[in-house]
Amino acid sequence: MAVAPYKHGKPDYHNVQIAIAGTNFDDIKDVITDATQIPESRTIIGPSAYVYGIVSNALDHSQFTSADRFYNETVNKLESKGFSASDIKHGTGHSLGGALIFYLAAKHHFSMTTFSSADPRSNLNDADLAYIKNHPEMFKDYYHKSDIIANWQMIAQLGKAFSVNEFSSKYGKGIMGMINGHFIDSYHFEKKTGQVDTDVFNTFDIELSSIQEEYKRLKSSGALTNADEIMLDASVATELTIAIRDVAKEILDEIIKKLHKVVREQEKYWQEVKEKSMMVSSQLSPDELIHCLNEGGANYQSMVGKYKEDANQRITKAKDLKNKFEEWASKVQQGIEKVVQRDSELAKDFNI
Repeated sequence: MAVAPYKHGKPDYHNVQIAIAGTNFDDIKDVITDATQIPESRTIIGPSAYVYGIVSNALDHSQFTSADRFYNETVNKLESKGFSASDIKHGTGHSLGGALIFYLAAKHHFSMTTFSSADPRSNLNDADLAYIKNHPEMFKDYYHKSDIIANWQMIAQLGKAFSVNEFSSKYGKGIMGMINGHFIDSYHFEKKTGQVDTDVFNTFDIELSSIQEEYKRLKSSGALTNADEIMLDASVATELTIAIRDVAKEILDEIIKKLHKVVREQEKYWQEVKEKSMMVSSQLSPDELIHCLNEGGANYQSMVGKYKEDANQRITKAKDLKNKFEEWASKVQQGIEKVVQRDSELAKDFNI
């Protein structure tokens, strides 16, 4: 479908958006297109799928030809209202719809955002691929590593591909759990912005900021740090101080552990990408393969090094916070000891 937002009570035809849904198994054209024009499906089915794909295009059984027709109809409607094709500003799609949007956006040069897109490359010519390579920021595709339908991006890196956190889908039950990461509700969208949560470190940043704020609150409020204001029994104050310190350290240790795990997973992911690439391109030497991957933007630094740098920054912050809580607890303990000593001296003075 094509939609235009309302602006000041009127449709804004200068900002038309095209959206295409994923495979509808009740639509024979969707099924034929999936089976004959998506490279990964054709590889499984065999040469007959490739031949039938060409025939299906000629007979108008392909959704790629349907997408062409829909685009042209949309442009005709815009022109009848005094607008033009340049007013189509963005496209979005999921699964097969993602491949169709890739196809239209590459040919007509508008920006797009897709989710779990099927592989569109068999319908893109050299000019289309060159345009995407020269304008990657216009072609954003989000996918999950576990999604066998969409993880072709692990090797292709077509446009600006984002491997993001996978969440449990209500449709990924039983045998469908095999493709849990393909369903649209397996993505997490930020409530305030509506944007996809792409940063694997976002959760860590939130947790670290929360702990840092708690430390600042404890320190600035004078809670358990001013010896003159301690109104608790000394043993209770000591236990509370130790508990606060230990809980903070336990949370921070867990964050550090998870950050190390992120780096290990990226190391494993990088190895999987190289192994999968080698299976697809068995005639290339290891050095030639690394060169090809690097040309597509997939290299050790982009897939592991950057994660390691980002993780280390947060690990350093977590360790610094551990030290601060340790110092805070030590200072509080010293304050408690002073109160106890002062009270003991007062008791002697008054013969209590």
